[in-house]
Amino acid sequence: MDQAAPVLLLGCEHSSNTSLHLAEWRQASPPRAVTGSAVRLPDGTSRWTTWTDVVTDEDDFDRLGADFEATGGATVGRVGSATARLMRQRALVDFATGWMATNRTG
Repeated sequence: MDQAAPVLLLGCEHSSNTSLHLAEWRQASPPRAVTGSAVRLPDGTSRWTTWTDVVTDEDDFDRLGADFEATGGATVGRVGSATARLMRQRALVDFATGWMATNRTG
């Protein structure tokens, strides 16, 4: 994935910005938990598989995004009747990594 690539949010808020999950992975000691999913096998059946993964949490993504926009890192405008937010992924993820380290506790 090209992290310098543009990210366009069209008609949605930062709570839908999955690029911010990369910043969760970049934390020094991100919280982890066992999660799972059904995995389809070649014969058409499925099997439940579990693994330990970083716990993701979008609850503060809108606040994080607003703070990023306040730095001038995003261009906000209109496309038709939708709000559009255009930003560089690398700048966003770098900002979010530091922001999470400072603003998330526990």
